[in-house]
Amino acid sequence: VSALSVTPSSVVAFTGSIGGPFSPSGQVYSLTDVGTSALAWSANASQSWLTLSATSGNLLVGQGTNVTASINSVANTLPVGTYSNIVTFANLTNGNGTTNLLVTLTVTPLPAPSNLSAVAVTNGQVNLSWTDNSNGEDGFEIERAPDNGGTPGTWAQIGTVSKNVTTYSDLGLNSSTPYWYRVRAFSSQADSAYSTPVVVTTLPLPPAAPSGLTAMPLSGS
Repeated sequence: VSALSVTPSSVVAFTGSIGGPFSPSGQVYSLTDVGTSALAWSANASQSWLTLSATSGNLLVGQGTNVTASINSVANTLPVGTYSNIVTFANLTNGNGTTNLLVTLTVTPLPAPSNLSAVAVTNGQVNLSWTDNSNGEDGFEIERAPDNGGTPGTWAQIGTVSKNVTTYSDLGLNSSTPYWYRVRAFSSQADSAYSTPVVVTTLPLPPAAPSGLTAMPLSGS
């Protein structure tokens, strides 16, 4: 009599932010015929975001094989939430050892950018840079606020940049004026939280050029 053994039998949990990647990279299941006759087996996942490296085969007595379950690109389109998948390993010969195993996928929001830096390079320009902590963003939104007694006033979006871009130059500012900035990642499914805001003061205007310059000839002896 054939009998199918599948390990591990515990729940496998994948996790990652919107757009991926997800970890772990995959789960290897070991299938073994622990009975006294050969068997045919099949494997199936109930949800399309999980790919199995093999879906059918045959095992002799004592023979084993591996099937790897991995997250595919369908998961990159899923909104924030927790999803369940049932992987069924079936003994097609007599049903002995047919096993249903739970696989979960948790999709978390985009992580916020970090290490936002604002540097005043002229009396009318501030250069921003930050750390990209996400992989699934469509881009980044940059917001600015006036200073209100040492705290930011009303925020307004001043620009966007494409995914993986981590710099922005804000032009046309007033001299000797403090400005607040913050950045967040965005995607078609959800936005990240904002970075920690920073404040910077633009440089003063250069001093006015001297005027009324005159030249007097030196008297000779």
